[in-house]
Amino acid sequence: MKKVTVLFFLFLCCGSSFAQHEPLDQKLITEEDLVAAAASFGQGNATNAVRYYKGILAGLVHIDQLLASYVIMDEADAPVCAFIENIVQTLSIIKQTKESLKLYKSEDWILHNKMEGKTLDWLNSVEGLMDDYMVKLAEPLSRADETWSEDEYKFYDKYLEAYDKFLAIDDD
Repeated sequence: MKKVTVLFFLFLCCGSSFAQHEPLDQKLITEEDLVAAAASFGQGNATNAVRYYKGILAGLVHIDQLLASYVIMDEADAPVCAFIENIVQTLSIIKQTKESLKLYKSEDWILHNKMEGKTLDWLNSVEGLMDDYMVKLAEPLSRADETWSEDEYKFYDKYLEAYDKFLAIDDD
């Protein structure tokens, strides 16, 4: 009986310890937290609505942080390769998040379909910004603004219009 009790106690301790280490059950504070939660989400570990929404949030917050870094890189006239690396990372996380969503297609959690639709709209909007504008703006953004041509300024204005449309989706 002692062996059974000890084994049961170990199971409870290890089991609860394991549950505490599930990234989708943790606070999303650092980039490592976001990456771990998104990876867990992509492995199908969102076994309930809370984990599902947290998995989506991990991907979106990570992408949002990358979007914010474009402003910082522009202000610092970061090298083109830094912009390209950021674009590639952004597009990679978008792709991973879209693939992860497919794992949960058949779930019937509250507001699941609505959340999935809004998430896909948001991801598609960011993807459009990357494909249609940021790739072409990487080189000009790496230079001082006073070196830009008139055509580059006009193209940047079009980007700002598209970014405003993204913000409307983001607000939704």
